[in-house]
Amino acid sequence: SIELFSQKEYFGMASITFLAIDLFLAMLVGLSYWKKISSNWMDWFFLFAWIGLITFWRLEPNYAYVLGVMIAIDATAYANSFKKTWLQPLTEKSLPYFISVGNNICTILAISLWNFENLGMWIWTAFINFVFACFIVWRQYSVRK
Repeated sequence: SIELFSQKEYFGMASITFLAIDLFLAMLVGLSYWKKISSNWMDWFFLFAWIGLITFWRLEPNYAYVLGVMIAIDATAYANSFKKTWLQPLTEKSLPYFISVGNNICTILAISLWNFENLGMWIWTAFINFVFACFIVWRQYSVRK
């Protein structure tokens, strides 16, 4: 059991390392595009939807419902990103999304109690980031071809 605990610790440390790299890359991208970034009504809608989700999470005892709502909001928010990538694939970078997948996989492996409430968000996030990163790579390849 000590060996298993040590492995879980290593996965936890790897997850934190991936997260730090991912946040650093996001910060660099954000700073480089600071003047080009603009907000529209969808950005504000999803900001308030996530704030509402946090409130729902604190009030709802069944986390399966909360995860369902989170996945619905996240999938809807990603629709705009998929559209942008379809129209302008060369403006996207896939590396941060692949790093996020690594972070989520390490987090999943570090979780001790495997159930839907503990794993649902991490599996969904790994899945959607992997799909989006592959979509970016495919669109960039198809445009350059």
